[in-house]
Amino acid sequence: MPDDAAVVRFLADGLTALLSPERQEMMQRVLSCRTRHLSVVLEDLFQAHNASACLRTCESLGVQDIHVIEGRHAWKVDPAVDQGASKWLSLWRHRADPPGWIGTLREQGYLLVATVAEDEASAGVECHTPETLPLTQPVAVLFGTEGSGLSAAALAGCDLRLHLPMQGFTQSFNISVALALTMARLADRMRDSGIDWKLPSADSDRLRLEWCRRLLKRHRELERELLEEK
Repeated sequence: MPDDAAVVRFLADGLTALLSPERQEMMQRVLSCRTRHLSVVLEDLFQAHNASACLRTCESLGVQDIHVIEGRHAWKVDPAVDQGASKWLSLWRHRADPPGWIGTLREQGYLLVATVAEDEASAGVECHTPETLPLTQPVAVLFGTEGSGLSAAALAGCDLRLHLPMQGFTQSFNISVALALTMARLADRMRDSGIDWKLPSADSDRLRLEWCRRLLKRHRELERELLEEK
């Protein structure tokens, strides 16, 4: 992808103009709702239907960046559940090296928040619910593998903890349900606040160009023609 912002915008504009008016309108509407202020980290999920449901929820909520940590289990997506959501997301894959991926997220300015069961909420670390979690800086919410949750290293690397209050006997949500409940509330709070949560114009242009490339089979040839004409 070109680095120059002006070239990226030029190509994005040129390719976007080749889409139908309905597709252009939808793309602009979706872009206006996209955010990187909230991000999701999925650590070592092994059930493809859970992973896919998480992606589908994030895409529907406008959460653009998903960080996938692969340890014992390779990342798998079930297309029947995903419904094409992963095509529109920025999916970042990391090895199970906590200092590495935690450092990457910190460099990007994220507050790291570990989701935990209620009995893990009091461990000497400040714990919140989706109603009380501070959102003034970008937040990356970590969700752990099915059954056992986040690794000890991931928990240790987080700034805050978050739990979902429950009223039943099981005291447990499926991970995709926990993610949906958590991220939907955080996204609502973020959009209702005065936080500058929208994508910068340069990010929006790059994302629009990526999406156009996925929609147009001849995008390489079309881009070459646009640049030659310019």
